[in-house]
Amino acid sequence: MHMSKFATRSLVVLVLGVLALIASPLAAQASTGDLTPSGAPSVSKGHDDATVAAGCEVKSKVAGLNVRRTASASATSIGQMQKGNTADAVCTGTKGGTYTACGVTFDQWIKVYWNGAWGYVASYCVDWYHD
Repeated sequence: MHMSKFATRSLVVLVLGVLALIASPLAAQASTGDLTPSGAPSVSKGHDDATVAAGCEVKSKVAGLNVRRTASASATSIGQMQKGNTADAVCTGTKGGTYTACGVTFDQWIKVYWNGAWGYVASYCVDWYHD
């Protein structure tokens, strides 16, 4: 099937418009640092000193995802999550050092409870859930 130049351009404009609609709320959240799953109530889950939202967790999208001591790519790794591993998470994002991972360069991290300690994972490398 051959499409005219006009039809091809119209399709490209449509696709770009849809992508802009999808990306716009994420960009707004990232610019304010508010990467909180909606409706996330804060409660103590008994993990040391941090507050975790009820039902918030992350699931690693990749194998060998470093859990860092602080929100920085150069921080010491305190462990690694494998693809499909889940961990309790604080339900607000943390702006930190810039990382390049999982196809993006970004500065948002998520605080997680992993192997008995709190650490940070790159936000784009996990799926973030709230019940």
